[in-house]
Amino acid sequence: MQFTTLQKDMMQAMKDHDKVKKDALSALVSATKKLAIDSGCRDDIPDSMTDQAILKEIKTISRSIHVQIQGRNLRQSTKQGSPYLRNTHRRCFPRLKWKL
Repeated sequence: MQFTTLQKDMMQAMKDHDKVKKDALSALVSATKKLAIDSGCRDDIPDSMTDQAILKEIKTISRSIHVQIQGRNLRQSTKQGSPYLRNTHRRCFPRLKWKL
């Protein structure tokens, strides 16, 4: 995907008042710019670099979703699981108020 196409799509999302699409495209634009600055080609960003940034963001988001699902499963299992696992968070962080 071309970087200019990504920017035009973001501008169109702004005009359409589509906040979700605009935020997603804005994250991709900033990730692409960061990658370009790190590699030293700030002015002319190649298509391969844009694709690389998109794949990296997809991987990051999918990993984040996976971690959240694992955390939810752990919370559900500790509510029904052993008392040791249920109270681990209370021993590790005694000053915090925990509601499970």
